[in-house]
Parts: sequence; C-alpha cells; structure tokens
Amino acid sequence: MANPIQWISTLSLLAVAGAIGSIAPAAQAQPAAVSLAEVAAELGYSEQSIDLALDWVLDRARDGVVQRSLTPALQPEVRLEPGFRTRNFSGVSGGSIPMNRLVGTSSTQTGPCVGFAERPPDHLMILSQFFDGLQVRVESTRDTTLAVVGPGGVWCNDDADDSINPRISGQWLPGSYQIWVGSFARDRYFPYTLIIEEN
Repeated sequence: MANPIQWISTLSLLAVAGAIGSIAPAAQAQPAAVSLAEVAAELGYSEQSIDLALDWVLDRARDGVVQRSLTPALQPEVRLEPGFRTRNFSGVSGGSIPMNRLVGTSSTQTGPCVGFAERPPDHLMILSQFFDGLQVRVESTRDTTLAVVGPGGVWCNDDADDSINPRISGQWLPGSYQIWVGSFARDRYFPYTLIIEEN
C-alpha cells in the first residue's frame, strides 16, 4: 500500500478525507507527497493527530466508507482580532442530525436552519473584539448549509447569492461562536472550505 502521506498535497487533510472514498477504489494520479510535519504545520495540528487521522481515513477507504465522524477529532479553533488576514479551514460537511435540532430553531434572520450535521460543531471562532463587518462562508462543489451559535443568538444560511453554498455576514459581538457546516441531504459527506474574512 502507498505511503499515506502521498495522498496529501496542498489540499487539507479533511478535504482528502471527504474525497478519498470516491477515488480510493480506482485511484488515478496521486498528488505530490509532502512530509507529515508540513501537513501538521499547514493544518495547525500535531503530527500524531494527523497520523492517526490518516490511518483512520485509509482504513475506511479500503472498506469503501468515509464518514464525517473524523471531523470532531480535528476540530479547528481560530482566534481573530480586527485587521486579521482571511482564514481558510477545510472540513467534511454532513451528518445525521437535523440542523434545526442542533441549534434549537428552524429559521433565523439570515436564513433557514436546514440540512444535517453532527455534534460537536465543526469549528470554534473566538472574536476578541467587536467586528463591524465579518463574513463566514462555505465553498464546496456540493450543496452545503451553515449554522452559527454565539453571543446574541443563532444564525443560519443556505444557498446564498444564487449558489448551493451558504454565507453569513454582518456585525459580530466579541465572544465564542460555534460553527456547523451541514449537507443539505442526510448522511451525505462532502469536502468544503470555510472562509472567514472581514467585509
């Protein structure tokens, strides 16, 4: 079997986790290999966490099953101050729990709480100060949804800007925000990029 690190290129580990299930049965050209240390540095996790996650993903890829349950073990946390540079995080959307059950409401000012995800949240965003304009959006080739719970309430979105991806933007109070990225359909798992930027 190929060295697990040969599956990693500039894509993040979790994007590979979502895609490997579809490419593992008949893998085509593999990305250029990088070291475990480089992957860990890029994603902000320990080398041991990356190594364990790769073993987990590849074991399930051999069985033809890649599940989103990898994500909580590698849940990224980001602390932001005004003036930060755009931050990107990769993950795998989806789950079996309705989003409205996870966040306690079916509709918000920013959109409906639809789709399916899992506990715990995919990301934790900590804002040190008030942000007059901040945007959280998802980029994926598949239909994803978004929910945020933090100071002041709950915000959800689906299909922003006539696309299949969600976006939430506006003014944000300081504090901790839990972020879920769901799939519109139950038990469907798709790689995504979460993008956080100032407006």
